[in-house]
Amino acid sequence: MWLKHLPIFSALRLRGSTQRLYTVGLIICCVLGLSNCIAAFCGSNRPGTPSGKRVEVAQLLWKKVIGRAEIYMPAISKLNIIYASCDHRGFYAFSTKGKYLWKYDCCAVDSPPAVGPNGYVYFWSDDGTAHCFSPRGKPVWTFHSGQASWSCAPQFTSPGNVLFGTSKGAVYCLNNYGRKVWKLVVNSNQNDFDAVSVICDQKHIYLASRTKLSAFSENGQVQWVRTIKSQIKSGPVLRAKSMICIATSSHVVQCYDSNGSLLWSKSFSGACAIAARPQDRELYIMVENEGLYSVSNTFHIQWCVHVPLTRSSQPNGQSNTIIPPYAAPNDDIYCLLKPKLLGKVSFSGKLLWIYKLPAPGDTTPVTGVGDRVFEATFGSNHDVSCLLAIGTRN
Repeated sequence: MWLKHLPIFSALRLRGSTQRLYTVGLIICCVLGLSNCIAAFCGSNRPGTPSGKRVEVAQLLWKKVIGRAEIYMPAISKLNIIYASCDHRGFYAFSTKGKYLWKYDCCAVDSPPAVGPNGYVYFWSDDGTAHCFSPRGKPVWTFHSGQASWSCAPQFTSPGNVLFGTSKGAVYCLNNYGRKVWKLVVNSNQNDFDAVSVICDQKHIYLASRTKLSAFSENGQVQWVRTIKSQIKSGPVLRAKSMICIATSSHVVQCYDSNGSLLWSKSFSGACAIAARPQDRELYIMVENEGLYSVSNTFHIQWCVHVPLTRSSQPNGQSNTIIPPYAAPNDDIYCLLKPKLLGKVSFSGKLLWIYKLPAPGDTTPVTGVGDRVFEATFGSNHDVSCLLAIGTRN
């Protein structure tokens, strides 16, 4: 055989069965090396696939019908429990494997839930009541304000208090026993108030109203207020070094420092939605009909995934704002590319997979255990809301 004339066999002076063993091993190594070269070559020519890596394929793991009304962005606890609230008399708890755990019947729930550091879940119902439940579905406390909430999840301050906002321009800070610590009236003119979100870091509470970005201390004292020329549509989101970012209705993304100073302001050609991780410097910007951008603190564009992003639709057929992406803890980014297309993008800007949803996605996707991502959808006529779990296989 020609392999026995190779210098390696002459140098090692292999004979008999030993020579045959080494010959077989060398053939296997050659075959494996050739296959890896072919895989790397094919992977490099495949759009959105990292070179030399196996292709991920998304698949539906389970689907749960929640109700016949709007469903809000779910929340996931460290106990692998996923909570979903519906604008149709119901608050649900499932395991991340799709097992039904418990349900609380109440009036319509107008905001997404949130899981606190103590493992309890918090949400706000349409009758102006704040609820706190244990992971087993036991009511811990309720707080009645008589004011409906805005459509953002509760937030938690460093002392362990929880923040709830109302559609009448008030923010409530409650302690672990459901007692009011303080109440802050952001805007007494209800027509001028349309809160988008509230976030917290270790020193400040940031609130976005219709045309105002405000910062407060943990005891509810105003630190600064900035007036925005157009309505805030996405944000605020926190980045590293306490940077606060917002996106406006005039297709402008702005970044402020913790003192309220404007760091930069950039315009885009279409509607924008943003996301970030508080510990990272990257800001992710979804732009209508352009794609998903990753930018640095100084607005250096690191990469862009060019996909035809479109707006979600309202029941009356009118276009709504772009749904913000989700920056997962494992550095991946999940986003709705179109109303029925869910995409996964890597930290380096590689489009890993696209999954076609059975109905238009209605919320920002969230991740749970492993590679599972959860998305809430509406039926084609906005008559059925569902919670989907989507996983991947290689």
